[in-house]
Amino acid sequence: MCGRLGLSLLSDAERNLQLGRDATWIAESFAENRYQNLDVRPTQVMPVLVQGVPGLRLEPMRWGWRPAWSKQLLINARTETVATKAAWRAAYRERRCVVPATCYYEWQAGPAKRPVAKFAFRDKRGALLLLAGLWATEQGKDGPEQHFVVLTRTMVLHAQVHDRTPVMLTPDDARAWADPEAPEQEVAALLGSQRDVDLVMREVELGAEKRGAGPEVAKPVEAWPWDGKALKTTIPRSISGE
Repeated sequence: MCGRLGLSLLSDAERNLQLGRDATWIAESFAENRYQNLDVRPTQVMPVLVQGVPGLRLEPMRWGWRPAWSKQLLINARTETVATKAAWRAAYRERRCVVPATCYYEWQAGPAKRPVAKFAFRDKRGALLLLAGLWATEQGKDGPEQHFVVLTRTMVLHAQVHDRTPVMLTPDDARAWADPEAPEQEVAALLGSQRDVDLVMREVELGAEKRGAGPEVAKPVEAWPWDGKALKTTIPRSISGE
């Protein structure tokens, strides 16, 4: 699943990467964006990309929606059932969105399912993650507001941490995903836009988010590969038990 996101300004080194036209524009737009948050939780608001005229536009949306029949807040949708399940199929056809994120987090569970380690996942180049999502309008306390969920698929490469990962899109595929006129066959193909090998994982401090949503929340124990150090391929310390 995906239960926590991070969204912040990219560093100068990261911003200079060839991110693609839309991804570069998104990164630059965060300079004055009040939704920057390295510890985005369900029910919080963040900027989400939807189809605009022309191109993509950022809209503030709240993470998670609760259909009338559900007692539970829904924050993720599985790709395996998104086209057929009643909760998602209309949004899958007509209301697709792209969720920009610097990173997402997962926790490794130990005895009694207590978390023993926390990991941040990022694009292997240090670029923004562009996550496939769906959106809907719900009645909020101050009137109608837009809500989104994140699509997930099976994780293979880093399954020792979690068996699901958000669906990641390239900048070109993000534009196609957000287009409600895109052919159904093309939309389905986009669910495989990027692979597990396009992610890099780093352990971060467990519990840092309790001190606030500052940079320490996503600070890795070992440097990110674009910070000038080689990417290790060994299993992280907390997973291997060393």
